[in-house]
Amino acid sequence: MERCSAYVIVSEGSSERAYIQQLRSFLANKMPVADDFRSRLDLIPKVTNNGAGGGQFALVQQTYRKCRKADKRTPIMVWVDADIYVRNEGVVEERNAKSYAGKKSLPDFLFSVMNFEDFLALHFDDDIFEKWYEAFSPQHFKVPMHGSQHMPIFVKIWQEHANRNSCKPYSKGDLPSGFISLHSLKNLMRHISDPRIIALFRANTPTETFAEFLVSKIRTLYAEPFADFNNKQEGQLHG
Repeated sequence: MERCSAYVIVSEGSSERAYIQQLRSFLANKMPVADDFRSRLDLIPKVTNNGAGGGQFALVQQTYRKCRKADKRTPIMVWVDADIYVRNEGVVEERNAKSYAGKKSLPDFLFSVMNFEDFLALHFDDDIFEKWYEAFSPQHFKVPMHGSQHMPIFVKIWQEHANRNSCKPYSKGDLPSGFISLHSLKNLMRHISDPRIIALFRANTPTETFAEFLVSKIRTLYAEPFADFNNKQEGQLHG
């Protein structure tokens, strides 16, 4: 069995970097280690234009090439929002879609569907997750909302999560301490297996999403803490 994996993650900003940094800390301090005492999964964040550039294709490509030049061996994955690649509103978004379709040497992007907050919602408890689903599906996944439309709704839903978990209000680019836990990762695993969510993932982003990539690695590399979840999934497949 695969025992240890490292990936450079090219992402578009401080939100993704904050998530990866907290995940690295959680995996290093709370989860089993590999035989040589390293974290079994190590994600190394590299943001475009020092986090100020966003997920525009040209900046992603530039950052990817810079990372590949500096490191010839470590696999490099790209994690960006899908909205500016599928919405096709205006010249910039159309250019992103066209450039991505002809990306050549770059790997398939691991999209957040449709934005980073959608990815965070997968970590919520079931009842709060359902409120998110009802608020955003299906319109947001057919025509992704802009931040000015999306954020007020998400912030309100987040507040229910914050009240339950005694954490602070949502602020883009920040992630409350303790957001990532064994509990929230099991929520993530369960919600990406929801047929409704799989359908939303596949509607505009036929390749693997970042959530799916992350869960596949965690389930493989940290089988012990997630044995109950993995056994349940196996039972459903063969039941």
